Amino acid sequence: MVELVRHDPETGALLLDALDAGRDLEAEPDLDAATELIGGAIARFATVPAPAGVPSLADELRRITSHLLPRRDLAVDGLTRPDFDAALDTLTSVAADIDAHGPWPAVHGDLHYCNVLHTRAGEPDPGWRVIDPLPSAGPAELDVIAAMRNRWHDALATGDPERALRRRLDQLVDVAGLDGSLARDLCQAVAVDNVSWILLEKPVKQDQFLAPYRVMASWH
Repeated sequence: MVELVRHDPETGALLLDALDAGRDLEAEPDLDAATELIGGAIARFATVPAPAGVPSLADELRRITSHLLPRRDLAVDGLTRPDFDAALDTLTSVAADIDAHGPWPAVHGDLHYCNVLHTRAGEPDPGWRVIDPLPSAGPAELDVIAAMRNRWHDALATGDPERALRRRLDQLVDVAGLDGSLARDLCQAVAVDNVSWILLEKPVKQDQFLAPYRVMASWH
C-alpha cells in the first residue's frame, strides 16, 4: 500500500508517498508482469486481518442480491435465467459463509491496474504502490474481479478474449493462492449484476467494462 508519511489529526490531512500519476499498471507493457503484481498484492492483503469497523463484504453481497432479484425476470440482452440463478446462488452462499466464519482479511475492493502506481523518481524506496481501497472484510477471491474487467484491449488483441480472461484469472489465482472456483463464481455473479445494471438502468448504455462483464457472466 501507499505509505502514510505524516498525519494531522486536527485537519485530517494526510501526507503520503510521492507517486507518479503517469505510471500505473494499466500502461505496463508486460501484462503478465502487471498481473503478477496484482496477484502479489491480493496475497499480501489476504494476510492482514480486517481492522475493526471495516464493513463486512456480506452486506455488499446482500445489496447486490437485492438488485438482481427484480431484474431476473426482465429481458436483458445476452443474459439467461441460469446466469441470474447462478449469480444469486453464489451471492447467497458466500454471504452466509462470511457471516458464519471469520475473522476475515481485508479486501481492497477495487484492485485494478490503474490503482497501482509507481513511486516518483528519486524516492528512497522505489516500487509499486496500491492506492484507493474500498475496504471490506471477506474472502480475498473478490479482489480478482476489478483486474479482470480492465485491460480488455489486451484480451481482444489475442483473438480469443474469453480464453485470455480465463488465463488471466488462472494467473491471479495461482499467484495469490486463491480458490479458483470461488474466484470464478464471484466474477460471474458480479458480472451479471453489472451487465444487467448497465443495460437496464444506466442512462447511457455504453460502458467500457460491458464487454468483459458479458464474457464473465456466462462462467457457470
